[in-house]
Amino acid sequence: MRDETLRDVTWSYPDPNPTFRSLRDHVAFYAWPFDGCFVDDERVTTQPGNFYGGWVLLMSQALSR
Repeated sequence: MRDETLRDVTWSYPDPNPTFRSLRDHVAFYAWPFDGCFVDDERVTTQPGNFYGGWVLLMSQALSR
């Protein structure tokens, strides 16, 4: 592990609207600043554009078809 501090690599909804209240008290990580982020054994990639913090998984793409 590198001796490095990364800033602004998480996001959260401290006071979400009722539709997203289940996200309260959860923290999400942006994938782009890390050497690799994985969900189970699948490496995630970031959404294009560097605006959204979303992760793209091949598995989720296959399920959405």
